[in-house]
Amino acid sequence: MRILIIGGTSSVAKSLIPVLSANHNVITIGRKNCDLNIDFYKPLKQSDFPNSIDVVIHTAAIFGGNLDDEIYDTEEFNSLFVLKFLSMAKILGVMHFVFISSISAIIDKQSDYYGIYSISKSHAEDLIEFYCSKFDINYTILRPSQLYGNSIDFKKNQRFLYETLEAAKNKRSISIYGTNDPLRNYLNVSDFNEIMLRVIENKVFGSYNCLNPVNVSFRKIAELANDIFQNDEDILFLEEFKDIPDNIFKFDDDLYKIIDFRPRCSLREGILSIYEQKVIR
Repeated sequence: MRILIIGGTSSVAKSLIPVLSANHNVITIGRKNCDLNIDFYKPLKQSDFPNSIDVVIHTAAIFGGNLDDEIYDTEEFNSLFVLKFLSMAKILGVMHFVFISSISAIIDKQSDYYGIYSISKSHAEDLIEFYCSKFDINYTILRPSQLYGNSIDFKKNQRFLYETLEAAKNKRSISIYGTNDPLRNYLNVSDFNEIMLRVIENKVFGSYNCLNPVNVSFRKIAELANDIFQNDEDILFLEEFKDIPDNIFKFDDDLYKIIDFRPRCSLREGILSIYEQKVIR
């Protein structure tokens, strides 16, 4: 298959490209350092895109902020720009549009983590469902939890995990704000790559959550890091700071039953792999 990846320099795309390229022709498109460089902010032309594309994978995203300009830019990039690529997919006759959303798209509005990123991802999903239904385009929406892997690129969005590993490696104490031991759901990108491969090759359509069956606490992450890096320094709960709330979701394995695959990489195995690949300084 000929697969077009939108956002070819994203952390997800960079990890996915070698997996897909083993058996498929992969072409990347983005604002820079891709096979095809285009400005997303300008009108798209058919000549900007290759012909005979079987699958489009949309990985491009920005993560927002709280300023007016940041809110506007996030909604425009994560939601409205998707319409541009859907329209181009229709023109090119693409039959499968895959959108990498986020589990944040279904976050409760009362959550401390509800914000413009989750809103924009939710809006994008609505647009995809509407547009693809209207024009008979098969689509898949995947909502991964917190992705991490053997690249420092993931640190931007998983700061606690990577800073904890750095602290343990450099024999420093590890601090957790507040008294709560917050829960998270981490999905190793190697597992997500396998999910993506099976979804594409088996033509799985619809909207699905992609969660790790096991949630993990900050303290557990710190303990694993200290054990792997042989760090004897303390794990400190800084009571003077506000508690960090949990950010977890109800697990379902609907997709995993269809593709006959469940996440296999434990957090220990994931951290060991990061350690062995010398990702942490």
